[in-house]
Amino acid sequence: MTKPSNPGRSKNRNLDKSPRVKIDLHAMVALIDPPIPLLGPHLEYRLTRFEEGGTLGYREHEESVRVWDFDIKDRMMVGAGLVPRVKKLLIDHGYQVTVTDHRVFGERFAIDRKLLRAAAGEERQVLDAVQREPLGQIEVRNVGDMVAKMRSIIRMHPKARVLIPLATKTMARKIRWKIIEEEMDRDVHLFYGTWPKSHCRCMVCHFEALFTWRPEDWDIVLLADPLGAVGDVSVRLMAELHGHIDRPTHRVYGFVEPGMRLGRRGRLRLEVLAGSVIHRLGAENVGVRVLWLPTPHGPKIDKETTALAFKRKAYWRNTNRNDFIAAVARAFVSHDAGKLGEYGVPFWGYEPALRHEPNTKIAVLVASTEQAREMAKRLPEWKVVNCVPNNDAGKVESTDADMTGTQGTIITETAAGKDGTEGLADVVIRAGGGTGKLCFTDFPPALDNDARNAILVDFTDDFNERAVQDAKRRQREYDLLGWESEPEPS
Repeated sequence: MTKPSNPGRSKNRNLDKSPRVKIDLHAMVALIDPPIPLLGPHLEYRLTRFEEGGTLGYREHEESVRVWDFDIKDRMMVGAGLVPRVKKLLIDHGYQVTVTDHRVFGERFAIDRKLLRAAAGEERQVLDAVQREPLGQIEVRNVGDMVAKMRSIIRMHPKARVLIPLATKTMARKIRWKIIEEEMDRDVHLFYGTWPKSHCRCMVCHFEALFTWRPEDWDIVLLADPLGAVGDVSVRLMAELHGHIDRPTHRVYGFVEPGMRLGRRGRLRLEVLAGSVIHRLGAENVGVRVLWLPTPHGPKIDKETTALAFKRKAYWRNTNRNDFIAAVARAFVSHDAGKLGEYGVPFWGYEPALRHEPNTKIAVLVASTEQAREMAKRLPEWKVVNCVPNNDAGKVESTDADMTGTQGTIITETAAGKDGTEGLADVVIRAGGGTGKLCFTDFPPALDNDARNAILVDFTDDFNERAVQDAKRRQREYDLLGWESEPEPS
């Protein structure tokens, strides 16, 4: 008699075969053992530098700057704030991750339980997040909202010494006054050139004051100015908190407004200092992963070609490129793993690094009605949406398929920017090339319980130097939006 199979046991057996990674948290540092090479590109950013020389008197070059290093035991060392990012990346790529927290928070971090119980609504949500996470970014609506949340955090830790560094003395004076003007005791000092001999409850200072600060004198650091906090000088000064296992443990919180454009460098630096977002305002959106696919060889284009003629030849009427984009779109619709791998989608094990659900809505974003007609020839069953005013169906050019059906939609950038997508796209294939911001007004979609990351597919277009520069400009826009790339474009 054949013994029935046990699916759960098989699943556990497969799980046991997954590579294991251990992350140890000490003070403000995380140690990753063994070091995983795939993490490197996700923890680096490109920096443009200028030096003397060249026909114009200067030369421009790019270099890669990493926010990680190796310790003396060859373990990968990152700021503790990057642990949520690192853990998610490892799990997405099939690793089993164990995080061990060795941090010790002493008596000065004691929480006022009575105040916590009395808090309600959003204030309680913020305080719960702060109690749970020693590092984190907190979204705020404006300066008044930020100061109210800062006061709540200060009150919840009645024994802690709080430091609030800011970019300018003027801003420091303003924030200090706002903190004490309502119900706060007056033990909130402003740095005037020397640190007080006796410890104060709360100190507001400018970042230059950190040249002479002693991290062990403070327990909580509140970053009320994220743009100032990620500047070269302030990051160098705040580095006293990071990179050393034997440093005192701190709680660090950064206050950010939704949609703040920090760029890839700024986002990584802020995560090193203050961790990931632990409290959001309103509904949270799905994160976006950008998938860069290599483009087939294209036509030779004269350097003197006008901008419009270049777009037509390089993107709109580029036969090889349009054929490839249509094939990628069909592979996403049919979940053809073989084709996806052939077209350049990275795989880990037997699964694509970027996965999408069977009911995922897919849209091809084109730059013009001219390109829409070219794509419609290759995807005849797909809906075409544009802003042509004389259409009987309004903005819908073809009626072969249901707009929310399984095939997908071809939509012009003008239509997407003017009327939105009404939840049309979880996967956007950007066929239009060129430069500029992505014009979808409601992309990425709102988060629900079963949502994965939304996916944006773009193309390297390395058949032409001018097209390559267009792709780099698009990448910079994605960086400013906080979207991750897979793989990172060179």
